[in-house]
Amino acid sequence: MILRFMLLLGLLAAGAHGMTLRDFGGTCQGSVDRPLLWDTALGWDRHDIGWSDCEPQRGEWHADALEHFGQRVLAARAKGVRILPVLCYNAPWSWDRGERSFAYEGTRWHIVPRADGKFDVTTTDRDGQTRTEVQSGGGMWPLAAERQADWAAYVRRVVTFLRSEPYGVEYFQIWNEAHPRSGFWFGDLDSYMQRVHLPAAKVIRELGGKVVYGGWPCCGSVPEYLALLDKHQAWDTLDVLDVHYSGLQAFEQLHAAARPHGGRSIWQTEVGFAPNIDSVPNTWTRVFYWALTHGGQQSPDFCRQFHFAYWSPNDPKAYGYRHCLLSGDQLSVHGQSLATLAALLGSGAVRPYADVATQPALLANLDGASDGAEGFALADRVVVALHVRRAGLPEHVVLRLPKLASARQVARVSATGERQPLVALADADGLTIAVPTAGLSGDSMVTCYVSVEGVSAR
Repeated sequence: MILRFMLLLGLLAAGAHGMTLRDFGGTCQGSVDRPLLWDTALGWDRHDIGWSDCEPQRGEWHADALEHFGQRVLAARAKGVRILPVLCYNAPWSWDRGERSFAYEGTRWHIVPRADGKFDVTTTDRDGQTRTEVQSGGGMWPLAAERQADWAAYVRRVVTFLRSEPYGVEYFQIWNEAHPRSGFWFGDLDSYMQRVHLPAAKVIRELGGKVVYGGWPCCGSVPEYLALLDKHQAWDTLDVLDVHYSGLQAFEQLHAAARPHGGRSIWQTEVGFAPNIDSVPNTWTRVFYWALTHGGQQSPDFCRQFHFAYWSPNDPKAYGYRHCLLSGDQLSVHGQSLATLAALLGSGAVRPYADVATQPALLANLDGASDGAEGFALADRVVVALHVRRAGLPEHVVLRLPKLASARQVARVSATGERQPLVALADADGLTIAVPTAGLSGDSMVTCYVSVEGVSAR
């Protein structure tokens, strides 16, 4: 009797503590003027606030650009959404226009300025092949060393404005995907750390803000990322370790590496941007469960994911078609998948629910190419996510919930929200539910959810 009472209290307590789906979920380049998903699944929106917009010429500050961004922040706050500003990129007057060379993984670049303001860029590949082309430069070129103070002044002005009320912005991201292979930083990483990250982080911290690393891209490895932080003694300049389009195991690697430094929050501020229909259902609950079991119940800011991007036109010729959460004014398959999760996991806090067994055996894990299962507890409901590879898909997955005595309603819910009633058999070993897989869709991985409502404990 005591065991039943304690378990029921644990389920009820899920509504009072922990992390919500909105704490965890965000997007990029969104607009709260479009109503979909903001009230249920998305609590964050990530936007650039460009240096060249604020200061297109040195000393020529455009206050209206900052005011416009402030209005975006206020519109989001009115809907309970937080904005993550990205402090970026170079203005033409701040580029490094000197002769320079840098190398990465066997490729070497040599840049020589021309009399016409352009640059001769000579690239030597690892096989020794050399080619030279004329380039015009751009905002992704390295910041000139002599413009470092100007960069810090831009950061100070933006952060001072957005830290103040009524804006109250807390987190700031420095640049985006700085890496020789990303297309967002045409230079070496030491220059990025010394000229961009470290000065900006110092200013943000001085002003009481929190620093999000500028989205380490998947073209670089996690060990390379960690080595860069070690080399520049940058751990104490960061509140959030951030990656883009990385394998889910990156969360484990970053979490382990941060532990000797007192721990850090771990975010992925760009993920998705692919047409495969299992992108959201196969990743979102895996990372959400991991977050809940590694610190998310104590700190809602510990872990989050931002789907890139919020919207694209509903036009097959458009950039981002079928990659974003919205296609025109309608939810895409990705958006429908996120809406399904929001309907299942609600607006309240969620706790991990580990008393789950399946046949075949499915275990919680961060390997998106492997079968898996995650359980979640709400006030009167248990939700179990099941991920099974399409190759060799069984006719049924048998779900066992040994700590539950009964349920008022049980249903299989597809990734996009279609419900099929199921029967829960109760015996001395708890509840047993046969979950059919027929009719479920997915590219390489099939995901569905089992919603067990009106539960009572054994």
